[in-house]
Amino acid sequence: MFVVWVLALYYAPGYYGYYHLKKGNYRKALRAYQCIQPIYRYSGKEAEARICFCIGNCFMWLGELEQSIAHFQVSRELWEQCSRRYKYDYITLSNSISATLYARLGDRKRAETHLEFASFTLRYNSKLLPDMLTWRAYALLYLEDFEESETLCKRVLATSGLDTSKKVITSHILASAYYCQKRFAEALEIYQLIEQTPNCPLDYLVAAYCGQVVTAVELDNLALAQQAESKLLPLLPRLEATLQNGAYKAVTTLALAQGDLERALDYAERAYNEATTRREQATSLYLQACVYAKRENPTRALQLLKEAETYPNFTLFKDRIVKLRQEVEAKYHS
Repeated sequence: MFVVWVLALYYAPGYYGYYHLKKGNYRKALRAYQCIQPIYRYSGKEAEARICFCIGNCFMWLGELEQSIAHFQVSRELWEQCSRRYKYDYITLSNSISATLYARLGDRKRAETHLEFASFTLRYNSKLLPDMLTWRAYALLYLEDFEESETLCKRVLATSGLDTSKKVITSHILASAYYCQKRFAEALEIYQLIEQTPNCPLDYLVAAYCGQVVTAVELDNLALAQQAESKLLPLLPRLEATLQNGAYKAVTTLALAQGDLERALDYAERAYNEATTRREQATSLYLQACVYAKRENPTRALQLLKEAETYPNFTLFKDRIVKLRQEVEAKYHS
């Protein structure tokens, strides 16, 4: 009986963490993995490498990118000291994910370096190709190589036997690539397909609703945007901070289009408070500036825009920030 209890204490938190990770309850999953991390440190390098990988995963989905990168780095270092051949699976995935994280943080050099490392270790297990291509497409999205990102996504989606999670993640990346190329109708179509996916995980469903709102606004279809928002709003209390930022920006975008400036400012400020990267902060500042520009408060608008210009962002949004700043300056400082 004692042995049974010991085994339960050893394995149960790991399964509990995995369960919540798959359900999108990233904070609960993180607590479970951190709970057993001290035990796994005394179980050998392989066990510790696995748990560090899982913790890195949790931090990634929670938007705590530096913490995630640090744990993936430790995981790789531990795996490199192991002898089992499948260690390269974790090393390849870890490098692929780290490339994406660095790309999101605006560090192109490190992102490209990790992509090269991932390509090198992939030779040990070609079955990981769809996973690596998905993460590569994600990294290239943030590096603004949209055409290559799109090509990789379509290649992955053409893979037979692709599970729901991988299909949805890759579809989101493809939709984002379309959006950044101003192919809004194609992006909207992908977001609508994601919504129809059976058993779609909550975080991907929320991201699909956010995508529908902003693309519908771009297409000047406010009725469709409002319909998507009505599905999004009831889900807000269940979201982690990293998803709340996107949701708040989507609500802000629609409120601006509807002329509801008070609501737009409220949600734009919420978006900034929940931002986990400077890129997210920049877009949130831009949305606040849009409100102040419409309220004819050029001083505050320009202050926000000039701050937003110093942060990394997609060219699409950088151009919008510069355009609005020039419009405000021309109107009030001519």
